[in-house]
Amino acid sequence: MPNKTYAAILGDRANINLSLSDYIQQQVKHNNNKNDMMSLETEYRVFLNSKKSTKPKFKDIQDTHKLKYVRVGDLWYSPKVNARLRTGTNNDRKKIYSLASEWNNDYLDAIHVQVIDGKYYVGEGMKRATAATLNFGPDYLIPCLVDYSNQNETLTNKVVKKANNIFESINNGRDRLDSFTYYFSLYVQGDKMAKAVIETMLRTEYNFTPDSDNLPQYNGLKTIEKIYKLGISGDSDSVSLENKRGPNIQTVFKHHREVYGDEKPHNSYILTYVAFLHHFDSDNLRITEKQLNFVMENAKTMNIREVEKDGYMVKVGIKTGDDFASKWGLGLKGKSGVPQGMKLISELWNKCYDNVPGGKQILQSNIDTNYFSSLVAKGSSDYKYSDYLFNPLYPKDV
Repeated sequence: MPNKTYAAILGDRANINLSLSDYIQQQVKHNNNKNDMMSLETEYRVFLNSKKSTKPKFKDIQDTHKLKYVRVGDLWYSPKVNARLRTGTNNDRKKIYSLASEWNNDYLDAIHVQVIDGKYYVGEGMKRATAATLNFGPDYLIPCLVDYSNQNETLTNKVVKKANNIFESINNGRDRLDSFTYYFSLYVQGDKMAKAVIETMLRTEYNFTPDSDNLPQYNGLKTIEKIYKLGISGDSDSVSLENKRGPNIQTVFKHHREVYGDEKPHNSYILTYVAFLHHFDSDNLRITEKQLNFVMENAKTMNIREVEKDGYMVKVGIKTGDDFASKWGLGLKGKSGVPQGMKLISELWNKCYDNVPGGKQILQSNIDTNYFSSLVAKGSSDYKYSDYLFNPLYPKDV
């Protein structure tokens, strides 16, 4: 039985127990024809044909390569083409120190070493080798895949070029973790940030798995992490990112789905809108989903987004989530991560308040009475709601 953590997120997909021989026989939908099912093995042959390529020739490296433990004190820095010492900048050194301080042999894979002119040169894995030396000294034994094919050569251009090609190919060939795998792996380990991210997506019922059989599919998990780390939506172990003053994240996703349908929500849209809601809550203002939906529904026709047309800048409505983000997702700043984009939202709020029939009645409800008291005390309609948001003027100050 799979771990309950896996089953909770992946459902039936958690019941995977395959040998690699069976793994490559899985039936998948071919990209060029969604109705054409084929195995990974067959699709790979199709892929090679499309590239006008063939399978790489088998190369037995047992005679030229050995897996062995080598003293880090016996390793040398490899003079790879265009290489530089990885201690030239503070950032380079921090990477080494960070790796050294978090050292764990359970996660250590073999470094690549070439024997050239009788010396062990590090082809790939210099930071790991340096980190091990800093922690444990020159006698530490580090696992190495040692290439002996150039052991009788000197450091000629040809040999150095080969060392550089190995370094470049290993690093560029690495398959970085996709967002889902990264957060899911941390979630299984009990990481609070990953728990907040994944459980927030579960609660909003947005599909965040690599499979696209459920719509809408949304993979912007880093946005949710940013919201978590900025603290613009409260969190707890039991309710993830559900704000302690109200479910802000859920409101945002619900709003997006209602207004824009299955369109993928833009990262900046989510950040701006969550910060907008958080700002109201943290300032003891209370706005409802009805008010938010009223403003955004009118955003389609209120002509606030500037676009170029026939050589002139004209204003048009906010038709999509991307429109919203391009105009308002201007980055986070201010207290509690309030975005600059919120100022534009409040300007739109004012337009709806002043110009849309019924706007005053809808938008006025549940809003902080301080604003309206200040408005009356000031005796002027020029004191806009956006002014109040960024520089509150209370009756006692008038």
